[in-house]
Amino acid sequence: MRRTLSILLLVLSTAIAFAQTDVVFTGDPNFKPLEKKEYQWLKHLRGGVNFQIWPGNPFYTYLAPHLGYAVVKDLEAGLTFNYSYTRLDQGSFGISTRTVLGPGAYTQYTFNSSFFLRAQYDYMRQPDYQALEPGQYTWVQYATAGCGFKQNISENISLNSLLMYNFTPSPLSIFQNRVILQFGLTANMN
Repeated sequence: MRRTLSILLLVLSTAIAFAQTDVVFTGDPNFKPLEKKEYQWLKHLRGGVNFQIWPGNPFYTYLAPHLGYAVVKDLEAGLTFNYSYTRLDQGSFGISTRTVLGPGAYTQYTFNSSFFLRAQYDYMRQPDYQALEPGQYTWVQYATAGCGFKQNISENISLNSLLMYNFTPSPLSIFQNRVILQFGLTANMN
């Protein structure tokens, strides 16, 4: 009997020692945990870069990173920063280079989820080759518009091709032709 009582006490003490207990909430019954905020405006943010390259002599490159916001489902408006570099090897006359920088703004309307229309205004500071003194700079305005095609390569990234027309020709224009072919990469920021 002592043996049985000892085993029973051992089992009972072990059960009490390793027993699971419930956690009792002693705080405010109206307490609500903080919810993770979702920033809805981030779902409408788009970013990317358009580029144009002309290898050879003259070597020409144009980069335009952009950041836009989808105002409504298919209408996007945004800002760009333009960079252009030209290098011309003139043989015995030397090599000349030109760097152009400037801000811009654009609006783009997408239809049929793959085609889009785009209007863009750029204001670039560039060398003034018509000035009487060398090394002078001037601001040149560009108003361009055109259409494009985008091909999704993932859920949030697309490749773009864009055919634009320059409505403000200038002897100082960085574009060799009034018709401009650009390629680009665009990403949704969500």
